[in-house]
Amino acid sequence: MADGLYVKIYLLAYRQACDGNSNPNFNNSPIAKNLNIPLSDMLNAWKFWEENYKNT
Repeated sequence: MADGLYVKIYLLAYRQACDGNSNPNFNNSPIAKNLNIPLSDMLNAWKFWEENYKNT
């Protein structure tokens, strides 16, 4: 079961990636700033998703 913050990060990044009008060079920093969280939380979220869902 994913932490709620990790779900928010995933969904915001997914939305950004799918938005044809967004900057194609976006990265973790704007997402962390938008959610008002430290960059370390972003990196922990990506580690969680990679470790738990790499074979799905």
